[in-house]
Amino acid sequence: PAGQPPPDPAAVARLAETLQAMARAVIQGMAVPAAPVTTDTPALREAASAIEALRATLAGPGFAAEPGRVRPPSPTTQPD
Repeated sequence: PAGQPPPDPAAVARLAETLQAMARAVIQGMAVPAAPVTTDTPALREAASAIEALRATLAGPGFAAEPGRVRPPSPTTQPD
């Protein structure tokens, strides 16, 4: 946001790693991480909030794998 210093690159990297971990879990049919996404960096709060909303949706009913069982892969998912 205007008037704020740029965010710490390490904080940006942590959010990016979290988003990548969620994407890998969804692609592989696994449950997404359960830990809420947060940041102490003011410039990243809006991004962290959006990532947390996505994580909560993906961890909710209809998306999350049942405990101890993975979801079958999507027929439209292509291997890496």
